[in-house]
Amino acid sequence: MAFEDLIAGIAKFQKTEHANNAKHYQALAMGQSPDTFVIACADSRLTPRAMTQSESGELFLARNAGNFVPKYPDGMNEGTAATLEYAILGLGVTNIVILGHSDCGAMKALKNGAPDNLSHVKRWIVHGNDALSAAGPDCDLLSLTLENIRSQINNLMTYDFVAARIKNKSLTLHGWYFDIGSGTVDAIGHDGKFAPISEIYAT
Repeated sequence: MAFEDLIAGIAKFQKTEHANNAKHYQALAMGQSPDTFVIACADSRLTPRAMTQSESGELFLARNAGNFVPKYPDGMNEGTAATLEYAILGLGVTNIVILGHSDCGAMKALKNGAPDNLSHVKRWIVHGNDALSAAGPDCDLLSLTLENIRSQINNLMTYDFVAARIKNKSLTLHGWYFDIGSGTVDAIGHDGKFAPISEIYAT
């Protein structure tokens, strides 16, 4: 999509979506109260709102290359820590989802090494080193991506305000994997293994 198309899209949104749901947006203008915080990869092909069919105001989102959560303490990554802190202590979310996906560029860089001209990427992907160690040097991309989701859930627990809410059962952590080509979503079960999301959350 060309940049000019984005501008045209804003005009269309204002005339249709926003105009047709004016009361909803007027309510949102007064504040937000999302139940779920999604930490997703920044990949343009990954669209949390579309895949969950959620509305504006229903998901609190943070996105970065590799859906990483730097361990606490890490003073070089205050943006992630601040967003997590606000989600928990400011908004009171009760669910956090680590959302990874197929064909992830950050996972490729983690596995194969980032190009020398991407110095910031080289420094950033160290937050996936635990996943790389767990998956092993000969792992395939899928195995590494799934291990990274598990690893980032573990990293969440290094924050005391997350651990405290897990302990009192007011917060639940989830790990999801989205396959871009098939549209399937797998989730981590109680056994630590991934399975179709419909099976993990079957009622």
